[in-house]
Amino acid sequence: MERILEAILRDEQAILTVSSLLTEYHGIGECASGASIVGREGVRETLPLHISDEELALLRRWRKSCGRARAGWVLRKAYRSLLQYVHVTCTV
Repeated sequence: MERILEAILRDEQAILTVSSLLTEYHGIGECASGASIVGREGVRETLPLHISDEELALLRRWRKSCGRARAGWVLRKAYRSLLQYVHVTCTV
């Protein structure tokens, strides 16, 4: 967590593995972890992950079994808390 905050506060544009809302990333439109470019605005871009058709099928099956609404709610709540922390830290 400390490394992620450093990248945000210093606008490093660092490549880190973080969870974020992915929009149509390999057909998955929800929160998941992936290699992303992180800076002052948070996740700027999620880097493409080259996976086989078999791995993609497993990823989609996993997504269905996770309870999409519950997982998305938990990650959105954590993301809001992080943004609030960063805002308070930057304005103090």
